[in-house]
Amino acid sequence: MLLQSTHTRPRYTQLHGSSDALALAQYAEKNSPLVVITANAQEAQRLVDEIQFFAPELKVHLLPDWETLPYDHFSPHQDLISERLATLYHVRSQSCDVLVVRWCQ
Repeated sequence: MLLQSTHTRPRYTQLHGSSDALALAQYAEKNSPLVVITANAQEAQRLVDEIQFFAPELKVHLLPDWETLPYDHFSPHQDLISERLATLYHVRSQSCDVLVVRWCQ
């Protein structure tokens, strides 16, 4: 449900199920680029899939996390590095309407 407020940005409340992805897709169609920050990787992947379902014309990209800790003695997998570089390229070249990022603590 969209609340009317004095803020310049819309505020959405009481979103259940896939309604958050629908609201983000509708917002991104009018206001892109849009960055979405999620609590975990599963939520990020769900939003990417659902936003693409609701708005197939939007270019939605996921910036995957490194899946390593700072003190690990090994590097992230090459596929993760390649996907992150490709996503950053899309952001830099302005061919990204929605960027979904997992928040890291």
